[in-house]
Amino acid sequence: MGPTLGPTMPSRTALVQNARESEQQRREDDRAARDAERKRERKAGREEERDNRATGRERVLEKRSEGNAVRREIREGREGGGMVEVDEDTLMGGGSSFKAMVAQRDARQTNGRRAQFQEERHAQM
Repeated sequence: MGPTLGPTMPSRTALVQNARESEQQRREDDRAARDAERKRERKAGREEERDNRATGRERVLEKRSEGNAVRREIREGREGGGMVEVDEDTLMGGGSSFKAMVAQRDARQTNGRRAQFQEERHAQM
């Protein structure tokens, strides 16, 4: 008998590669379906929220009351001791202790330079 004519059987590596590709494609399709479902759910939630929201004058009043509630919470936080008002000198690092420390630092630098300059003059003489 002579050589067999016709298509050849795919090799084992080709079969394994095809199986991997089909599994990967299936995973990608599943992920895309889950993403699409989540997107539909979010869109439905936004539409439901929008449908339940007041419109026109009622919406303006609703927004105003929400803003008032936020401002009330901030005011109560200040009054209740949650926030402490601090004078500007303390906040910006003012006050005698800070100024004194800066003056001491500057004096040390200046005295150090003077001493170095005097030593150089004595060395020249």
